[in-house]
Amino acid sequence: MAAANDLEPFGIEDFLEMSSVGSNSDVNIVVQFDRTPGFDATYDNWTDTRRGLIQAGDLPNLTWGTSAGEVNMGDPNNLTNFVNWGTANYPADNYAIVVWDHGDGWRNTATARTVANDWESGDVLENREVGAALAGGARKHGSDRLRCLFDGDARSCPPGER
Repeated sequence: MAAANDLEPFGIEDFLEMSSVGSNSDVNIVVQFDRTPGFDATYDNWTDTRRGLIQAGDLPNLTWGTSAGEVNMGDPNNLTNFVNWGTANYPADNYAIVVWDHGDGWRNTATARTVANDWESGDVLENREVGAALAGGARKHGSDRLRCLFDGDARSCPPGER
C-alpha cells in the first residue's frame, strides 16, 4: 500500500479491514505498507515501510511485520522485490497483487498513467512499469498464475464505473 501521501488514513483503514478477517490456511494476506509523516499519527506513527503477513486482530503498529526501511513505492524495482519476497516466503498455487494508491486511470493514452505515488521520494509508478515489474516474479517461484488488481481512487476507474 503506497500510503506515503494523503491516503495514509485510508491505508490504515484498509489494513484494519484486512485484519478483521486475517490470513488462514487457504489465503495469506501479505502486505507492504509505506507511511509518511504528517497525515496520520495513530498506531505508533511509524514512517518507514513495513511488510508482513496480516493475521486476524493485527494492528498496523510497530510490532506488526518487519521494517524494510524507507522504500520508494514509485520504483518498479521495489514492486519486483516485494513480489519476489512474498512468493519466496509464502509459496502458493495462485497469487494476486493489489497495487494500492492514487491513480490516473488505466487506459492507454498519450499521457502516462500512474499509480503508487510516493510523496517522500517524489516518484510515481507508471502503469506500464507494473507489467515489467511483475514479469517473472511469481513464475520465478513456481507459479504462472499471478493476477494484478488496482485499488486506486476514483481517477483509476474507467468512466461510468466510479
